[in-house]
Amino acid sequence: MTFASEVELGVVKVFTTDGRGFTPDEMASRSVDRLLRINNRSELRRVLTQYFKEAQDSERMNLRRKLEENGFTDAAKLLGD
Repeated sequence: MTFASEVELGVVKVFTTDGRGFTPDEMASRSVDRLLRINNRSELRRVLTQYFKEAQDSERMNLRRKLEENGFTDAAKLLGD
């Protein structure tokens, strides 16, 4: 399961998937509103770094799942948890 959350004053949003990471479209949908509200470079860099890390984690989860489904559990373990 993949888990991500966003917190704004008075609003909490939680996003999950089951058995896979987030798709690029799902990540773009989550990030666009937040990115449009940013008004300085350091905050933009911080938020982009967060989303890029989530993208890497989701891709790694998808690859790990595919390896395990095809019997390559040793290779999947090399990608971590």
